[in-house]
Amino acid sequence: TRAMSETIKVFARVRSSTDPRCKNAADCSIKPSPSSLTLSFSDASIPPRTFGLDGMLWSFDGYGTSSDGQYFSSPVSPNDFGYADQRRVFSDIGLPMLNLALQGYNTTLFALGQAGSGKSFSLQGTQANKGIVPMFCQELFSRIEKNADPTVTYEVSVSVFQVYNENVRDLLKLDQPPNGLPIRQHLRA
Repeated sequence: TRAMSETIKVFARVRSSTDPRCKNAADCSIKPSPSSLTLSFSDASIPPRTFGLDGMLWSFDGYGTSSDGQYFSSPVSPNDFGYADQRRVFSDIGLPMLNLALQGYNTTLFALGQAGSGKSFSLQGTQANKGIVPMFCQELFSRIEKNADPTVTYEVSVSVFQVYNENVRDLLKLDQPPNGLPIRQHLRA
């Protein structure tokens, strides 16, 4: 039996704000630690809120850009975390999921956050900075191709759904119902 701590992991990736008033980490109301994230509010009547995490991925500052557009951690980082580039995000999140999937477990990745918070970049990335999904697929098919055991077979199934405003859309299907997919609830007896 697998312990609950091995089946559900919670990571936070902190990236630069799209708010022009927040130009550097000192302007932000986020205090990270390896196992938690504390949010402070400009309104002093609202107490800070701390959230427990399995991992912190800091992508706010402390990075450079290579000539091909790839982001990397700069040698002198302004924090203890260093810059979490796409390869590190995959290593911390995608690779453990891939290892479990190849052991026969179903795996699911939920990316939550407000619009513009970096979910698509973390998952898909760009040509120069591939995200979790393309790196996962590349590593998955590479491992399948290297399999030398003729008794082992693989079946790969992928689903990508968007849940937004209580509508569910299958992002791999071109023809979508106007209000998304039907939602059904299973009532336990």
